[in-house]
Amino acid sequence: MRSRKIAAKLTVLRKLLLTCVTVVAVLALTTPDVSFAGPKGCKLQSSWLGFFPNEPENRWMSTADGQSANFGTIKLELPGFDMTLDGFFPAAKKKPLTLRGVWKRTGGNTFAYTLIGFAIDEKGHTVWIGKNSGYDTLTEDCNKLTVVSTLEVFYPDQDPFADAAILAVPIDVHTAYRMRVDPPFPF
Repeated sequence: MRSRKIAAKLTVLRKLLLTCVTVVAVLALTTPDVSFAGPKGCKLQSSWLGFFPNEPENRWMSTADGQSANFGTIKLELPGFDMTLDGFFPAAKKKPLTLRGVWKRTGGNTFAYTLIGFAIDEKGHTVWIGKNSGYDTLTEDCNKLTVVSTLEVFYPDQDPFADAAILAVPIDVHTAYRMRVDPPFPF
């Protein structure tokens, strides 16, 4: 008699467990993808394709990385950037500007960052140091980024974290979109 009661209880527990597993599976399969959003806001980690509103042909690409949703490293590539700064540094080699730096969360969907990059001459000597600092704000869907920043320029013998910049240029507000995986074009 006792073994029948135990068997009946085990049957009920199995059914309850199976029901719970089924409910969890259904919820996991039917919930919209919010993998980028967390309880504190969107994650910045991704690659971003950006543009300047007054120069749509001048694109940029950025990659934010890190093990935490609150801070990490960032790389910015500006392939069309004028390294001579409108002729102010004529010795600067015309090559794409790449900056590297760090970012941190300042609020739910807001982040601050600082990046450093170098302009070099034909011999590889530093002509100027650039420091780009600003703020990123993500939209609620986590896929569009609005950027407000300032580029500061320093001579090669200056410390970009301690010395005053020789030039500070506010950058027009610009936008980027989170890159996504697109299936290849069928041939």
